[in-house]
Amino acid sequence: MNIRICALLLTLFFCQNIVDDCWAQEKTGKRKKRKQKTVQIDDKGPGSLLEINNQESVANETADIAPKQILAEQALIEGMKWYLLDEYTKAASSFQAALKIDDKNDAASYQLALCYFRLGEPRQAISYIETAVKIDGNNHYYLRLLANVYEEISDNANAEKVWRNLIQKAPKSEEYYYSLADLLKQVGKTKDVIKVYDQAEAELGFNEEIIRRKQEIYLANNNLESALKEGQKLIEAFPDYPDYILMQAELMLNNRRVNESKNLINSYLGSGFSHPYAFLMLAEIANSENDKDGQYKYLEQAFSDPDLGSDQKIRILLTNYYDQSERNAIVRTQGTKLAFLAANAHPESADLWAVYADFLFLANQKVEARSAYLKSTQQNPDNYRVWERILQVDLESGQIDSLVKHGQKVTDLFPYQPSMWFYYGMGLLELNQVDEALEALEQARSLTANDKLLASDVETLIGDLHNRTKAYDKSDRAYEAAIAANPNNARALNNYSYYLALRKDKLPLAEQMSIKLIRLYPNDANFLDTHAWVLYQMANYDKAKIYIEKVIALGEPSATVLEHYGDILFKLGQTEEALKQWIKAKSLGSDNEALERKIKNRDLE
Repeated sequence: MNIRICALLLTLFFCQNIVDDCWAQEKTGKRKKRKQKTVQIDDKGPGSLLEINNQESVANETADIAPKQILAEQALIEGMKWYLLDEYTKAASSFQAALKIDDKNDAASYQLALCYFRLGEPRQAISYIETAVKIDGNNHYYLRLLANVYEEISDNANAEKVWRNLIQKAPKSEEYYYSLADLLKQVGKTKDVIKVYDQAEAELGFNEEIIRRKQEIYLANNNLESALKEGQKLIEAFPDYPDYILMQAELMLNNRRVNESKNLINSYLGSGFSHPYAFLMLAEIANSENDKDGQYKYLEQAFSDPDLGSDQKIRILLTNYYDQSERNAIVRTQGTKLAFLAANAHPESADLWAVYADFLFLANQKVEARSAYLKSTQQNPDNYRVWERILQVDLESGQIDSLVKHGQKVTDLFPYQPSMWFYYGMGLLELNQVDEALEALEQARSLTANDKLLASDVETLIGDLHNRTKAYDKSDRAYEAAIAANPNNARALNNYSYYLALRKDKLPLAEQMSIKLIRLYPNDANFLDTHAWVLYQMANYDKAKIYIEKVIALGEPSATVLEHYGDILFKLGQTEEALKQWIKAKSLGSDNEALERKIKNRDLE
């Protein structure tokens, strides 16, 4: 190719090389899906730095250029401009124009073939790349594109010939061996694939990648012994790299050669080497032998080592331990210990601290769980699930100040998450900060359109708040909205019916709700007491006595229950028995002034 053309196209071709390298890899992945195969169509051919550096300088070029040649140059330059803009159809038109002017221009033929290849028209490309190769049969870039075009049109025989030709021309080029081997593997020539890898090994020397590829072929053809021999070659060739022993042991283990794998791993450990994966494989072997204690012992060693990745530890914890922890206390204890070791081996892992906290939560170690969850948020403050669990633990452990503190933080972090506002509002209400609580709950209410269960809980809490401030109309509407959203909301049914009973208002409705409640939960002391009190307010004392005695029969009745029992007995004319129950209620620490008067006056007044 004329050197003046090279100089003019230098910058364009240099950019094209970078673009084509990336495109070639992407194209190969979509076309063949062979992981280690790279379509080598990068344009370091005519017009590139590689060629120009091997030429004399432009200054030495003959000065006169025929008008015909100038036109060809212009067409090439125009084609490259379109090519670099990924306008392959327009680029192809320009390269065709160049070939009409000079049909011996191998660079134009190559570029035109490349355009058609880009456009997914390999059959259009074939004649042009063959022409380029006829003109310059030693150009590796032409040959590589030719091989890829042949593969694309399934002319595997010719593709094989081209790759073998390239290997002959460049026997030290590792990629050519892999390309040929991939092609042979695709067409089922297994023995030839091994021969290619043997040839590569003879030319390139001992190579782990070649060994691994040969093992893959042997295993695909159920030839485990040959695969193990290849692995042994690695062990013997690299005695100072003991991880090859573990690779061999894993290969044995994966193919049910358990005892050989176990012996090899123990030999590895006995030689003074250590790797968490060795303990992980021993744990797998112990599990296969139903040796749970052995499995746990080896996992302890593996989980203490930060070289075993945190993600792998999490997978093992969730798969082997967490799913069984709720049913099996031993598994739960072991899982908790392993999670502790893992979290301390990876203190920066928010996910591991969260998993450790989940185990503690499952073990009912709520305070410790909250501490671990908080460590998780120190590494990743944006995990919604972790914060929700922290608020839950705050509430269940009675840490209301912490609930409000954390609630304020999470409503800033997750302003559109209604559950965050719900917990925050609940904490504020517990601290009797009624106005602030109502504001938070109203915010939660505005966000619950798509979550009926949460909407029901929010309305229930708003009902409790308005009942506390004696805004009974608002309270009733909120409870009714809660029950409409979730007809089985136990807290809404209980609180609404109980507060109506206290007010002696809408008693038939209160009775209806309390009956539903005890049908849903026939052994719940609190709900039975509510039903008994509704009956009491309806003057149905005999029936009220039956239900309050059911509560007492469940054991450990509260002061409120005993006081109610006394009131019911009094209404039934059993004054002495009523007095005994009131005194018992008082002994449980009740500071109810009305109770004091009942005892003193031996009367309800």
